Amino acid sequence: MTGQPTPLIVQYLYVHGKDEGFDYPTARSSSSAGAVAARYLECALVQSASLRLRDVDCELILATNISDRRVLGREGGELLERIESLGVKIMPTEYLHRPGDNSTTYMSSRYVLDAILAVTEGQPVERRVWLTDLDCVWANAERVFDATPPEEEVGCIHMPYPPDWDAVGFGDFGLTPNAIGEIVASMGGQAGPAKWVGGELLSGTPSALRELVGECDALDAQLAERGKVLAAEEQILSLAGALGRVRFRDLEHVARRLATGPRHK
Repeated sequence: MTGQPTPLIVQYLYVHGKDEGFDYPTARSSSSAGAVAARYLECALVQSASLRLRDVDCELILATNISDRRVLGREGGELLERIESLGVKIMPTEYLHRPGDNSTTYMSSRYVLDAILAVTEGQPVERRVWLTDLDCVWANAERVFDATPPEEEVGCIHMPYPPDWDAVGFGDFGLTPNAIGEIVASMGGQAGPAKWVGGELLSGTPSALRELVGECDALDAQLAERGKVLAAEEQILSLAGALGRVRFRDLEHVARRLATGPRHK
């Protein structure tokens, strides 16, 4: 990383309003917006600590829509203060890329697109930005940084789902690799199951990531003309990759999704 700007690691958290519907099946938390926020702030604190524990040379940002910390309650407020004590910068970020069908399941999954636009504004062109889900830990940051994709590519994790696997429980919302592949074929692309882009990790230069958001916006507009909506970020990212609109590089050799709940033993 000699001569390169310090890597920028970005977490992102959308905090729901009191009357806003949402459903996060894997969070195992209550229906309270404050309780869900506290659960994910715990994750953000652990991820930040996993980097600070090893004195990793990086800048940390938490992109969030929190404007009034009182909505977090006492526990959430204390967690946010501890996160800031680790040198994490809070980046105010509005949620503009909401699901077009007003879906409540994983409703904030597309918030990553707004986080990209917020944190990459004004960044050095050669800087590498790493956007991660909140429930991540860093075991070997240097190894991950060494796997930085070329400037024109976006790093990700390709999930090896079977062609008909309903990855996150969206039912008939077209989430399977086969369903995305059918959309690809209807738009002039190559038929077949789409490579699935997991939402846990996205990495690239500011320009590559901003171009990714632009391609997602263009695809959303095209799909809207057809009366279709892809509600989750994994869906639209997988479609963009399968169409060749975004060049993804699989970083599975340095980053993986691990199921850690009690039911997974």
